[in-house]
Amino acid sequence: GREVMESSIPDLAIGPGKTRSNALHREVFVGQIRDWTTFNHEITQFYHGIDWRHHQKVISYKPGTNASTSNIFRARLSCGDEADVQCRFNSNVAIYMSPICDAAGVDITFGSFKTCLRVQSSSGIPDVVCRTNGGGLRVVGEVKTPWIMAHTLARAKATLGQIAAYMQEGKLKCGFIMNYSETIFVKQE
Repeated sequence: GREVMESSIPDLAIGPGKTRSNALHREVFVGQIRDWTTFNHEITQFYHGIDWRHHQKVISYKPGTNASTSNIFRARLSCGDEADVQCRFNSNVAIYMSPICDAAGVDITFGSFKTCLRVQSSSGIPDVVCRTNGGGLRVVGEVKTPWIMAHTLARAKATLGQIAAYMQEGKLKCGFIMNYSETIFVKQE
């Protein structure tokens, strides 16, 4: 688990044809945006708090650098829209983090919104969720394409409205929005 957490995700292979319109919703975040100044410390503290000697299960095998270029670990999905980027996030992040959380004793599983129990949304369906194994919604995530300028995280107010609406409706403390290249983690107080 430790090696997987410390490795970077593969680059996104963008196809020659791709969407040209943005996927921003009408919601615009009008609140105050402040840096989550303790984020790095909280993550580092959690990470260093894991006693890796007790988590020696093999949860993945990745071939060495001399593996064939047709090996499935080297295969790439050519991305042309938001659904493709979401698929790459799921195959390069979520599919690994769920078993890592399980091995570390953290009750979090990545999945789709439909895997949660007793939740409804009038503001839409988040692209990714983190839920408890029992189906309780804990974190919402939104995926955008990196090649649309409106999706750059520098334009946070326009981008954060959608995730803020999901968090507020679900009474959630945390969420994230990402375009595969960049991620903003959001905490609501």
